[in-house]
Amino acid sequence: MTQLAAHIEISILTKRWVRAEKQIVALCRRSAKAALRVGLAHIPKHKNLHAEGRRQEVSIALASDARVCTLNRTYRGKDKPTNALSFPMDSHSLAPPATRDKPILLGDVILAFETCKREAASERKPFQAHAAHLVVHGVLHLLGYDHVVERDARKMERLEKLTLDGLGFPDPYAETAPKRMSPSRPQSPQSLRMKSRPSKR
Repeated sequence: MTQLAAHIEISILTKRWVRAEKQIVALCRRSAKAALRVGLAHIPKHKNLHAEGRRQEVSIALASDARVCTLNRTYRGKDKPTNALSFPMDSHSLAPPATRDKPILLGDVILAFETCKREAASERKPFQAHAAHLVVHGVLHLLGYDHVVERDARKMERLEKLTLDGLGFPDPYAETAPKRMSPSRPQSPQSLRMKSRPSKR
C-alpha cells in the first residue's frame, strides 16, 4: 500500500478560531490527513494521485464570515457567508509522468468562523466536531467527491462518517436532539448540498 505523504498548510485569518479552540491547527491538520487517507483509498488506482512518492498538498484557511462572504460573492454570485468553501485544482489527476516527482496541489478549503460556531451551537455539537467535519468534507471535495447526485452523496457521507469515526467523532448526520435544525453540510463552488450536507444556501 502506498504510504500517504501529505503537507497541510494552515492559515489563521482570524484569531477567533484559536480563542475558541487552542488546538485548532492540530485538529485541522489531523482531520485533513485522515480525509486524504480515507478518500484516496476509494479512488481508482489508475489516477496519478496514487503515484508512488508523490506528496499531496492542501491549504486550509481559517477565516471569518466576512472573508468567506467575499469569496462566495466573487466565485458563486451569492452575497452571504457559508460554512465552508472548497476550491479544487481540477488538473491534479492529469499531470504527465514528467511531473510526477512534484507535489500534487489538491486545492484550498476555507472555513467561516461565525457560521461554524453558530451551526455547532444550533445542532448541539461540540465546536471541535463540527470544525473537523467541515475540514473532512472540504478535503473530500478536493479529491473529486461530490453530492449533487444522490448516489454520490451517500458515498461521500459514508466516507465522512468513516473518517470522523477514526478521529473519535460521532456520526455528523445522526439526529442527536429533538426538533433541532438540519445539520449544516459544507459547501463548494462546484457542488452545493452540506445536513452540515454543510447546507444548500
